[in-house]
Amino acid sequence: MVDSTLPATPDVPESVYLDLQAALGITKHMGGMTSTEELADRCHIEPGKKVLDVGCGTGKTPCYLASTHGCSVIAVDINRSMLSRSRERARRERLGDSVRFELADAQNLPYDDCHFDVILCESVTAFVGDKAKAIGEYARVVKPRGYIGLNETTWVREPPPARVVEYVFHTTGARPETARVWQEMLGKAGLRNPESEVHEVTMLSEWVSEMKWLDMRDLLGPWFRLIPQYLANADTRRFVRTLWPAPSEYFEYFGYGLYTARK
Repeated sequence: MVDSTLPATPDVPESVYLDLQAALGITKHMGGMTSTEELADRCHIEPGKKVLDVGCGTGKTPCYLASTHGCSVIAVDINRSMLSRSRERARRERLGDSVRFELADAQNLPYDDCHFDVILCESVTAFVGDKAKAIGEYARVVKPRGYIGLNETTWVREPPPARVVEYVFHTTGARPETARVWQEMLGKAGLRNPESEVHEVTMLSEWVSEMKWLDMRDLLGPWFRLIPQYLANADTRRFVRTLWPAPSEYFEYFGYGLYTARK
């Protein structure tokens, strides 16, 4: 793993980043709809499959999977506000019983062993305190021969400069890994044939992926909520100030990987 020598508590706590996303009604993962669809294909998500989406955020992915792939989805998040946003989206899209949202921690999933056909997790595992424990939980609750698909922040070159590592951690609380480490963790959890596909990104490519992924409500709503949130909340103002300037070499080292394995 990357030796970042980071403090136990970031200057801007992870909760501020996640709570702000919930307040604004937005979550994102790198690669947008294209990466979600690729993971769905690799994990063979089909009608009748039982899928667990870990860290569902505002519910975009589970609602998309239920409506386009005909699967049954349970989606979990550790943030109650995110779950409220997700349920609102599911009602708006009239998905009925095909998707259900529940409060849960990725490191301690409240489900029986061998319960799901597919576990999907997008830009979540890098945030948890014990990544190996979380991946072990994914492996525990997936059925034999079931699939696990992860989209996770990844160091596309190593070693990343300390100031890039610190910037990512202090702005979000995330601890990315290299593709090799992500694959090793999947293997150590007892999963077979871990595979990876690493993607470099630019600011423009990420903006384009977001435009393809989000509808007008998703795009405009957060901007209308940000101004009063910024004016009223000191943590929000402090967080926004940490975003600029980003290290000039940020996108040279920071990207994402799609990781799949089978039980």
